[in-house]
Amino acid sequence: MKHLLAAATLILTLLMAGLVSAAPLHLYRYIEHPEPVGTGTLNFMFWNVYTATLFAPFGVWKQDAPYALHIRYHMDLKGKDISARSIEEMQRQGLDDTDTIDLFRKRMDTIFPDITDGTTLTGIRDRDGKTLFYQNGTFIGAVGEAGFADRF
Repeated sequence: MKHLLAAATLILTLLMAGLVSAAPLHLYRYIEHPEPVGTGTLNFMFWNVYTATLFAPFGVWKQDAPYALHIRYHMDLKGKDISARSIEEMQRQGLDDTDTIDLFRKRMDTIFPDITDGTTLTGIRDRDGKTLFYQNGTFIGAVGEAGFADRF
């Protein structure tokens, strides 16, 4: 019992210190034993925009397996701005088919809400390659088109 209490105290201390990142509960529906692969923060000039964590089974990412990108925003943003920036990144990766770009933009514009500081958005690639989106742990939409998850 003494060792169990010590282990629980250590885990709680690490979680509070941010040294261990617990997976959001909704990830367990899609990913076996989701663990962080890595975390990073996007900064623009002197503003922290968001902190993103990539989760994968046992912390090992594979392109054709389920994974999730969990983002905590540190500022207010419009959903359409998130869509536009996502499209820019897809184009930088080489996406140049205008019909696909328009389709992806429409899908994201209907899914992404305006967000405020502290909001979380999670994009999950499921076993079938479909991309599911959650806001603060609540399902908000999906994109089923092939290749979207890889680009996003």
